[in-house]
Amino acid sequence: VGYMERNEQDGYFRFAPLPNGGGVYCQPTHWMPLPSPPAK
Repeated sequence: VGYMERNEQDGYFRFAPLPNGGGVYCQPTHWMPLPSPPAK
């Protein structure tokens, strides 16, 4: 089971279907698979 979380700072949605937190980041209208989450 994955989960959705909202990144208010970047305005991105993160969908992480994997236990290790890997998944895809997206903007509200554009899903974009990334190799890793944006470093903060």
